[in-house]
Amino acid sequence: MAEASSTITTASNLPTELDLAFIIDATGSMGSYIKSAQENMRNIIQDIIISEKCLLNVALILYRDHPPQENTFIIKVNNFTDDVEEAKANIDLASASG
Repeated sequence: MAEASSTITTASNLPTELDLAFIIDATGSMGSYIKSAQENMRNIIQDIIISEKCLLNVALILYRDHPPQENTFIIKVNNFTDDVEEAKANIDLASASG
């Protein structure tokens, strides 16, 4: 009689996935702080990649003033991506205005 074998998958064997959304005030009053915010977001992403060893999905949501102060956007959503370089590029493109 052949022996049966089985594989048990436990939660610790599964890849960990983390969804991280940054919501940023991109109004004109953030002009002097936006570079610091970008640097901190990039550092947070890097720290998670190094320490958590997980699949990281990053979204960036920017909000600005309503017209007439601002005519570019009120809310800009960069959807979740697991492409860290794309997420960092989205962060680098963020600017304060309005």
